[in-house]
Amino acid sequence: MTTVISPRPTAAPLPEAEVLFREARLRRRHRRRWMVGILLVVLALGAAVVSVDHAMRRPSTRGARSSRRIDTLPVGTPSEIVGWTSGWNLVTISTRSGAVLHTLATQVGIFAPGLPDVSVAPDGTVFFDSSAASSFDRGDWTGDQIFSVPINGGPIIRVAAGVDPEVSPDGRRLAYVDSDPQGEAPYLSSSGGISIANVVQGGVTDVRTISPGPAQLNQGLSDLSWSADSQDLSFDLLDGSTDGTTSWTLSPGPGVTSLAAAQQIHVQQPGMSWNGYWGRDRHGTPVGLGVLTRESGSQEVVTIDPSTGRVLARLFSLPGVVCVSLPHPSQSACGADFSNAIAGTSTGQSVLIAGVIPIVGGIPTTSGATAVFRWSVGNHAPVRLTAQVLRATWGPPSG
Repeated sequence: MTTVISPRPTAAPLPEAEVLFREARLRRRHRRRWMVGILLVVLALGAAVVSVDHAMRRPSTRGARSSRRIDTLPVGTPSEIVGWTSGWNLVTISTRSGAVLHTLATQVGIFAPGLPDVSVAPDGTVFFDSSAASSFDRGDWTGDQIFSVPINGGPIIRVAAGVDPEVSPDGRRLAYVDSDPQGEAPYLSSSGGISIANVVQGGVTDVRTISPGPAQLNQGLSDLSWSADSQDLSFDLLDGSTDGTTSWTLSPGPGVTSLAAAQQIHVQQPGMSWNGYWGRDRHGTPVGLGVLTRESGSQEVVTIDPSTGRVLARLFSLPGVVCVSLPHPSQSACGADFSNAIAGTSTGQSVLIAGVIPIVGGIPTTSGATAVFRWSVGNHAPVRLTAQVLRATWGPPSG
């Protein structure tokens, strides 16, 4: 049965992020539940990319210029973006101007570790996660929950218990990290895992859960990403004892019941992270995106072959600092977990860079300066849209 909720008033401004970052990392190690404001310092997400086919033939490493406005967008590029702001609001943003068009929900937050995730179906249904103790809480459920709302605004519907909702590009299935009986996600328990459900009118039906294998218990699962053909699903695992991150891919067909069937994506270069599927190359082979962090701290967006973990092309430098989950935590740009730096269209035409933090005097600054950028095929550099956006994804494709 669907449940319709009215959001509560917007939360008060958050304390200084620099202080909260140190506290958040300590609390995460002890697995205590804290609100999303603790993690707002994450030197966040993001990257920008060209199309795979174009990039493999003509890679570019020129730096981004955030002041440039590009009016021409590839055919099919969504006209709207859905983002989560530092004010705990879920909003729609104009792809061209960066103006906020609608506020879909207020006081949206997720328990640590992590930040809220958002995904948009082709019909415009927005799926997002939030913790019941902080928003939409009527006292009849606990823990992390998934909700849906129309992209132009409307009733908020509770969908399921869990986090990290991800709609398949064909709009038929929703994948999410299932909560255990105590509502604790995303650390994997024997009763948790990745749930796959059919999408029906803003909700889900026929839910089945793919449980963790013995080696995956008690690891953090995040960053779900569907391949462009809606057949494969990638995810990250975090070993809480070592802070090491590994990336995996799975074909979640009806006969798959265990995450032990997943194949690891072995990235082949130090300082490189897998950031999810994007599109396909000229031969129809799935291609992923990553962020390459050098010892100097500079970062590039790259394309990755998921079957070999090999870099296919180095695309361009990032316009600021982004947080990524790397295989070896000592190489991380900021040490944050459960981050997803890239949101690309399934056509491989356009990309969002959310939560980019500028460098001032050689030091990342987090004083409300996070921004969302977009990059499309044919653009010289990412275009800065609006400030204080820490998560973002594309709306439905334009006609």
